[in-house]
Amino acid sequence: MRRFVLCLMAFSLSLVYVGSLFQSIPNSFEMASAAEATHVVFLPMVQRDGTPLLIPTSTLTTTPIHTGTPTLTRTPTSTPTQTKTPTSTTTSTRTNTPTSTTTSTRTNTPTSTTTSTRTNTPTSTRTNTPTSTPTNTSTHPPTSTPTSTRTTCTITQLVSDSSFEAGSPSLYWQVSSSQSSEILDNSPIPQPNPTHTGTWKAWLGGANLVQESVWQTFTVATSATTLQVSFWWHVNTSESAPLINDSLHVQITDANGNWLQTVYTLYDGDANSAWVQQVIPISPTYAGQTLRIVLVANTDSSDPTNFFIDDVVVSACQ
Repeated sequence: MRRFVLCLMAFSLSLVYVGSLFQSIPNSFEMASAAEATHVVFLPMVQRDGTPLLIPTSTLTTTPIHTGTPTLTRTPTSTPTQTKTPTSTTTSTRTNTPTSTTTSTRTNTPTSTTTSTRTNTPTSTRTNTPTSTPTNTSTHPPTSTPTSTRTTCTITQLVSDSSFEAGSPSLYWQVSSSQSSEILDNSPIPQPNPTHTGTWKAWLGGANLVQESVWQTFTVATSATTLQVSFWWHVNTSESAPLINDSLHVQITDANGNWLQTVYTLYDGDANSAWVQQVIPISPTYAGQTLRIVLVANTDSSDPTNFFIDDVVVSACQ
């Protein structure tokens, strides 16, 4: 009975102590929040039947203190940082840079470069160059070249009876005709001037499908430095559209008649109403060789062409 009473009294005291403990808990939370420190409460041991009983309350104290504190501290700190950064950077950079660069560069550069270059360069170049060049160059070449040529060259006529005045048959000119026509002629054709000089000429062509020629052999001296052929010609034709239907070639051959070169060609398209002279330099000079001057005419099958030749000259400078 006595043991029961003692246990009941001990239990009552424990209840009274625990009740006072729960009343002090809210005050402990407020103090912990203000000081930002951990508050640990230990209850006294109550002995029942000699066995200690420990009720820890540290769990209730540590949890609310660390949960609320970081939220209040970090939120206001980040706000001022984001507001000030873009304002100061944009204002200083864009205002100063374009103003100073554009003004100084464009004003000074073109003024000094253009003025000095165009004033000095043309003056010195054009004054000195033309004065010395024409005076020295044009004096000597024309004077010396013609003088030496004329004093050392003798013009020699290499063919005989150049105007065909020896008549037909000729002792100097050989002739050939596929129709046995007379080549050396003294007729009144063509009108009004049948010859260039004298009364005889060479008349080639004048018929369809004819080949006729006249030639003379001559020798070039070994000292010859130039060779030249000249003659007078007159052409008339029956061709309705004259061009190259009929032709006469002036040729140089060797002594046996082998062709060396053609120096000039007349066609029916060269038809005219007056005598015309042709002068042709010959190259090479064939110095020391025996040659022929040959005039050969060919006509086609219709509308014949007449080729009249007079005053044939082959000359050499030797």
